[in-house]
Amino acid sequence: MNLAPVIRSQSVGPLTLYRAEPPSQNEFGGYDEAEPEELELDPVAVHTLGGRDLEQLPEADRNTETIQLHTLERLYVADGDKAADKVVYQDRTYRVIRVEDYSLAGGVWISLAALEEE
Repeated sequence: MNLAPVIRSQSVGPLTLYRAEPPSQNEFGGYDEAEPEELELDPVAVHTLGGRDLEQLPEADRNTETIQLHTLERLYVADGDKAADKVVYQDRTYRVIRVEDYSLAGGVWISLAALEEE
């Protein structure tokens, strides 16, 4: 089953995506944070998280507003020295906390993103 046409038809994009490179070491031995690159995310379908998906989050995270993003482009969670992708949706910034690969369903990625503290 190819879900790509469904995502394109339900797209709310383009949304702003911020992707940061890992910090680089400077001449003094410290680390400098890289400025995040501003990209466009389109197509993207967005849904609020509820039901069973909400129950699968750690209990401490269930109070945080969480959305589900259906995209044709992979998003990234924090891993090692790499920062998580951030997405701006309805003028609020969300940090990607989980990514699932549904490549057999038309190259679809389903990601969860939690609201950043304001």
